[in-house]
Amino acid sequence: MLNSNSYSHVQPSPKPPRIPFDYRNFLRWGFLVVFVCFVVFVFDYHCPFRAIFSLPCPGCGMTRAFLALLQGRFALSLQWHAMLIPSLICLGLSIVLWFKGKYRWKNAVLYTWVFLMIVYWIWRLIFVFPHSPLF
Repeated sequence: MLNSNSYSHVQPSPKPPRIPFDYRNFLRWGFLVVFVCFVVFVFDYHCPFRAIFSLPCPGCGMTRAFLALLQGRFALSLQWHAMLIPSLICLGLSIVLWFKGKYRWKNAVLYTWVFLMIVYWIWRLIFVFPHSPLF
């Protein structure tokens, strides 16, 4: 007969790490995004950064660039905001890295994106916005 202690040396296999996903938090953020889009498109809301500082914000023109990209007009999209495509790539990469649990790499991608957006914004403030009647 087997003793109950004969299997005491066998360790159960460890479970793979679980990625925490809070559906309530996801729904809150989703509702916030839908609400902001509703306010922007229905009430013709304008940029608060521009209203406060009288300067175009770093993302100024990105919505128009996104709409042009959806219509397949890539040159016009790049003219409105050249950082739209790198922003979409960084967003997709950050989502993939978040689901894989690689938080350090996700932060590196986000910090790089923020740095590039600020550099591009300063370049546009100096060379584009003073000569453009579009903004």
